[in-house]
Amino acid sequence: MAGRTRANAMKIISVTGLEKKYGNVQALKGISFEVGRGEIFAMLGPNGSGKTTTLEILLGLRRHEAGKIEYFDANGQIGRMPRVGAVFQGRVYYESLTVRELTKYYRDLYRAPPHNISRYLDMVNLKEKLDTQYSDLSGGQQQQIAIVLALVNDPEVLFFDEPSSALDPQVRLKIWGLIRNLKSEGKTIIFTTHYIEEAEALADRVSILSKGELVITDSPTNIVRRHSENYTVEFSFEEDAGGDVFNGFSNVWFRDGIYSFSVDAIDGDLMQALKEISDKHKLSRISIGKSSLQSVFVKITEEKGA
Repeated sequence: MAGRTRANAMKIISVTGLEKKYGNVQALKGISFEVGRGEIFAMLGPNGSGKTTTLEILLGLRRHEAGKIEYFDANGQIGRMPRVGAVFQGRVYYESLTVRELTKYYRDLYRAPPHNISRYLDMVNLKEKLDTQYSDLSGGQQQQIAIVLALVNDPEVLFFDEPSSALDPQVRLKIWGLIRNLKSEGKTIIFTTHYIEEAEALADRVSILSKGELVITDSPTNIVRRHSENYTVEFSFEEDAGGDVFNGFSNVWFRDGIYSFSVDAIDGDLMQALKEISDKHKLSRISIGKSSLQSVFVKITEEKGA
């Protein structure tokens, strides 16, 4: 889990009452949050929750109908937008160019010193690919090169839209390691994700969004503590068991064929209740584990009807 940033860390971005509409659809419903200087901040939510829209507004790529965005300098004073870098899904580059040509193009564009590129290419171990066309790189290598290009101008804040989406687990872990290294250099990282484990592994703080609303912002540990009891029970049935099976249970939610609820303790009453269910209905799965960000996320988004 990421090293946590102090709750009173100096902020670099403040967002207040942000609203965005697409026609008659209210994509953002007055969300507010702050990002601390030097922290890793995640926006976690299902598809359509407003994550990418928020990211694009912060970068100045989309207009918003209402709300305020403020940026702060190293002295805590309101200032201009800091130097930023961004890595988006569906990125578009000159695919016929080699990695060497691409990096030179970006370096010239930002008038950046060569050592900036060289250092980050070393970090992702892709110097041997300098003369390879971008189109011939694997998906993971393309993502790593995209990160290198976003770092050419030595940004203070780096934005990622789904940094490890569609990558295999080994490459995903490599990207996570790179993000942690960038934090250790003092950079502020803001990323969107629908991977709960990604937010839990990387983020100092997480904002959970659902249908354009910001439900909570806090550290993953505090979110679990505030919104869940100690244990989560999950079970599914081989056949529809009917609604009466949940008599005596509260806050049962359903997702992807699995019923879940949270309890303070694993005691005799719980075990007896589960035994009575299994006597009446054939279970295909049952598990009891410590509550996690995943169980809380499912509970929150189900309550919001996401």
